[in-house]
Amino acid sequence: MNAPPSPNTLPGYHRTVLLECGLPYGRCFGSKSEYARNHPVRFFVANACVFTRTRECVWRGDLDLAMRADRRGLVVASRRLNRQLFVLREQVRDDLGALPRGWLKENALVVVWRGQVTTVGHTRRLHGTLRQIIARSTGLR
Repeated sequence: MNAPPSPNTLPGYHRTVLLECGLPYGRCFGSKSEYARNHPVRFFVANACVFTRTRECVWRGDLDLAMRADRRGLVVASRRLNRQLFVLREQVRDDLGALPRGWLKENALVVVWRGQVTTVGHTRRLHGTLRQIIARSTGLR
């Protein structure tokens, strides 16, 4: 049996931790449009990217933040890694190092830290029905 990667072999270590927390890398719910159509009041993020504050992409896959299991997996991973995690929509590139300070938090959908999943930046700017759906389906504010 192979030993799990060490923290020195990032991002393999991060991916292993997220897998152990119930979030396999590249997880797919199938047809994204069909999933979104069948679950209209969900906070579904197709091809989500999870970044750390150091702006490295540590996980990619589909998330449904209305699902308690997905939120719990992110919270447990954040605690185990002792890292703030930022969930963004699909990004073209993994390296965000050239972007200005504050960009990551301002463009994230949610931030996971200290046992909480909270809306920030992009999601906080939503108005009306969509923001109400997110609040109702996830308990996030």
